[in-house]
Amino acid sequence: MLLISTALLAEATPIIQFFHLKPKHTKGFRVWENNEIRLVISGSGKIFSSAATSFLIALTENCQGYVNIGIASHKTLPIGTPILADTITDDSTKKSCYPSLVFESPCPTGSVLTVDTFQKELSSSCQDMEAYAFFLTATKFLPIQLVHVLKVVSDNAASPHHLVTEKKISEWIAAICPTLQTLLYKISEVSKNLPEINEMENSEDSDECPCTVSKKQKLSDILERIDAFKTPKEKIVH
Repeated sequence: MLLISTALLAEATPIIQFFHLKPKHTKGFRVWENNEIRLVISGSGKIFSSAATSFLIALTENCQGYVNIGIASHKTLPIGTPILADTITDDSTKKSCYPSLVFESPCPTGSVLTVDTFQKELSSSCQDMEAYAFFLTATKFLPIQLVHVLKVVSDNAASPHHLVTEKKISEWIAAICPTLQTLLYKISEVSKNLPEINEMENSEDSDECPCTVSKKQKLSDILERIDAFKTPKEKIVH
């Protein structure tokens, strides 16, 4: 089963229609599914995103991968541009995590900055309110290669946030549903071949090369994920 998370109903609706998903009766978050895909609407913000992510994973016995998809702001990118995250940073802590792109991306890649509240000042990163919490939570349960964030630009310096409507959101998401479909297919293929991929990565990080960039990044990711769920007194000193 492939999992999808959106924050808004307007983001979910075209995906539900594209994949012909049916409502699933659950207590808590709203869920839609077919035989291969299950989608949850989390609501906006990191807390709701993390809760919904855990909820859907707990609901699913055989999870092949998880994608968070939704709109995001960007200073210069054209409206409707899809971006697959290669870096996700939490604005409040300045900590970053790095999705493992072990396949050719079906769209441009870029950085995502997760903020706590709406920001009038735009940046060269896609700004959203869920990605960091989603990624941090999902990768506690799933291999990092199976967790990804796909954003579509909804506003920029030339077309500000107040012009965004639910209708436009659904239109932008509908336009990138084929990209999402391709991404889900690639993730499912990674899931099938994950033991071989892990073996290759372990070979790259052998004792002959104890300080590779890959190993350092993995260690950093692990420390950050542990750190995020500790109290201030328990924080790890990097």
